[in-house]
Amino acid sequence: MNIENAVTVLIVDDDPTSVLILENLMKHEGYKTVSTVTGSLAIPLAKNRKPDLILLDVNLPGEHGPDICRKIKATPQISEIPILFLSADSNVGSKIECFDAGGQDYITKPFEPREVLARVNTHLRLQQTQKTLTRVLSSKINEISKAQQALLPPKPSEFPDAKFAVRYQQLTGAGGDFYDVMKIGDGVYDYITADVCGHDHSIAFVTAALKSVLIQNSVPQNTPAEILSIANKVMTSVLQSGQFVSISWVRINRVSKKALIVNAGQPPVVFLPLNGHVRTIHVSGDIVGIFENVFFEQREIDITEGDRFLLCSDGIVEVGGKKPEHRAAGIERLVTLCESHKVKNLNKFIQSLVPIIIGDDDVNDDIVILGVEI
Repeated sequence: MNIENAVTVLIVDDDPTSVLILENLMKHEGYKTVSTVTGSLAIPLAKNRKPDLILLDVNLPGEHGPDICRKIKATPQISEIPILFLSADSNVGSKIECFDAGGQDYITKPFEPREVLARVNTHLRLQQTQKTLTRVLSSKINEISKAQQALLPPKPSEFPDAKFAVRYQQLTGAGGDFYDVMKIGDGVYDYITADVCGHDHSIAFVTAALKSVLIQNSVPQNTPAEILSIANKVMTSVLQSGQFVSISWVRINRVSKKALIVNAGQPPVVFLPLNGHVRTIHVSGDIVGIFENVFFEQREIDITEGDRFLLCSDGIVEVGGKKPEHRAAGIERLVTLCESHKVKNLNKFIQSLVPIIIGDDDVNDDIVILGVEI
């Protein structure tokens, strides 16, 4: 194995004996190791050494393994490193806490060296497979031509159970704004609005490529944030200089009565509860296609029958101008309008909003406004 390409494993355990055993085990396999018995050094070492995998003890003096894991997963440049927990605690509650924190595996002490090595190798192979799939997908997308027509967004009549209405108005025939609605499972739908910024002759190709990535990866086991991370990997190799993508994403689970919201540079999702005041849902997230390392916050809220969500493009909130103060005023105006202009029929409500917002102003951007009802 070329030493420059050797796998590096970060070991974080306050027990020197465990550290020594794990170091020898990894080195025997040909892997390089970086070790610490201090939990506070885990993140600095991960940032500095960029390990391929982390073996992390659950109970560290002054530190809690799952807390360290959460911080790592919230740090873009190291968030995708697989984390395998080590613990003498075989309690199910401890295991669930570690998996909820973002861990990929849980190994109980005293551990069997062959089992540790088998699990490490398995997760390294999975990581390599994901990287290979990303490269293959990027290559295939670069061969897409005139695919946008085959990826036209669905009409409300095609998905009556999705309960949505839309106003979709393109400035040109190959605009950068689009929406999509995808069925993920029984009673579970993804609702998306997006804007491919940097309008030029390649915009149709880029839009088709992006939609292809989203469709291929929109499966129940992938959260919206995970799908956007995959899309970012692909789009950074596809987008030209000056191009980027903003996306707003709401996953509705009508069975569990939960909504998951992710936003990557789009106007905030507007929530119209059946009982309560209209409000925006702010979540942080990087735009797609510029940065190699990105982070997307996810926010989950409870929903009830009759609640509504509204997703929209910049063209709705930037009627008065594109400066931050114009955008903020546009968002506030939209919320006020939703509060005062409630219409029972969802489609009539969505269709009536645009003329009121735009008025006599010239339309200089694509317009997408997507309404969803629980």
